[in-house]
Amino acid sequence: GSGCHCQGGRKGSNVKFFIPCLPVAQPRARATAFNGKARMYEAGSGHKIHDFKAALRLGWHQAGAEKLQGEIVANVTFVFARPPKVPKKLGTARLSKPTKPDLDNLQKSCFDALNGLAYDDDSQIVSVVATKYRAAEGEVPGVTIELSPVSAGGLGEPAPLPKCGVCAE
Repeated sequence: GSGCHCQGGRKGSNVKFFIPCLPVAQPRARATAFNGKARMYEAGSGHKIHDFKAALRLGWHQAGAEKLQGEIVANVTFVFARPPKVPKKLGTARLSKPTKPDLDNLQKSCFDALNGLAYDDDSQIVSVVATKYRAAEGEVPGVTIELSPVSAGGLGEPAPLPKCGVCAE
């Protein structure tokens, strides 16, 4: 076998797949001065972002999906390893992860990795739901990505905001 742990699923033109891994955030571009001129550079070849992106691209291929056209809705779930000692009162379910890495940088690494494969450009993504957790007891850390084309009617109107409980506006 190829050793693939991808769990791909296709529902119509929706694509959903899971990559068992430790999620990696896109590192910031860095700048340095060389001969008096600023130069930008990306993460070095040894940075773990490269293996992470390669795993995402492989997962896309193994899901057997075709490139999505037009506007896209993305749902991404990042699951990190569970700490070795969790107080019993917190139970065995997933735990929120309000710590580094930042959710926006995690999203960027995923969406950049799939440029040219899942879509022509990640600018096609017009709506995102993204969450990050610590794994439930016994759960494998990784990333679940679901991409869906926006229906012909578009995203529709946003839901109205609830009235303020203080000023009733």
